Amino acid sequence: MSRFWVDHPKGRFLFDTGLGRNIKQQYQADMPLWMRPTFKYDPVKPVRDQLEANHQTLPNQIILSHTHWDHASGVTDFPNAEVWALPEEHAYIAEGNVMQSQFANPDLRWHEYTLTDTPWRNYKKSLDLYGDGSVVLVDQGGHTPGSVGLYLRTRSGSEYLLCGDTLWRARALESAAPKSWVARWLVDDDTAATQERVNQLAEFSRRYPDVVIVPAHDTEVLDQLGYFPSWLE
Repeated sequence: MSRFWVDHPKGRFLFDTGLGRNIKQQYQADMPLWMRPTFKYDPVKPVRDQLEANHQTLPNQIILSHTHWDHASGVTDFPNAEVWALPEEHAYIAEGNVMQSQFANPDLRWHEYTLTDTPWRNYKKSLDLYGDGSVVLVDQGGHTPGSVGLYLRTRSGSEYLLCGDTLWRARALESAAPKSWVARWLVDDDTAATQERVNQLAEFSRRYPDVVIVPAHDTEVLDQLGYFPSWLE
């Protein structure tokens, strides 16, 4: 259940928050009993605690890949941060498709943004956050209506594409394989659109083999990258 701390000369932000300080209460309030055997979690050190322990300035911006419980639980730990989400994702929350307790604070500072019609590699829509091509949001709608991916290029030139939950395993790119039918039924809002995104990621990987595709839950990939407070330079 990963989250990413991005430090750019023009700004710092979290991409997802993972499980937050209030996950136990959120889980008890909102996780349906029939889903609990499938969607379990182990105790973790919330991202805010990790940042404070390493004397990091807290972010004033959180960008969500999407708003499922395991990606957005920690939003409530950062009451002063702007929470970025596409309008489609904000509507997805309002329709009751997520854990409402994670977004119940009326003082959350929402920022709705849109992707531009600027093509980026094999994506039709994108948003270059800082105008230098190093941090680019791309459309990943399917798993949820407003899912986004995040491309990062580090100072050394290494490249990564964080694809959220469009994929659970990077090795699935070899055959553009979807999640299991049970998983698709449980978690993908639009299975056909999600498969289109998987196909798009597979094409991206073929065209740009030097870019590391990073699914949010793929420990094979994440273990190779390392974990905070280590940095990808």
